[in-house]
Amino acid sequence: LRWFPTRKCVFAGDGGFATHKLSRFAARHSQQLTLVSKIVPDAVLHAPPPERKPGQQGRPRTVGARLPSPLKNSQNPTKFRFVYFSLLSSSQGY
Repeated sequence: LRWFPTRKCVFAGDGGFATHKLSRFAARHSQQLTLVSKIVPDAVLHAPPPERKPGQQGRPRTVGARLPSPLKNSQNPTKFRFVYFSLLSSSQGY
């Protein structure tokens, strides 16, 4: 990425590349890098957390609504849907 700052790259790897460290790196460089990797079929995916309302008290939410698992999405082959998600950083408790 440093040598080609204007190019966009797609990194495809097997399940061994599906690590939090690599995912966080890809998230930090999301303007240039797309990570494609295998995940487990019963993975628990969530939407991004909703925006906080003005004056809202309490701890901010860390995850949004639960999304269907990859296995459940694959049950109906006529309704494929792209699900974009990013891993939360370790500063957010993960």
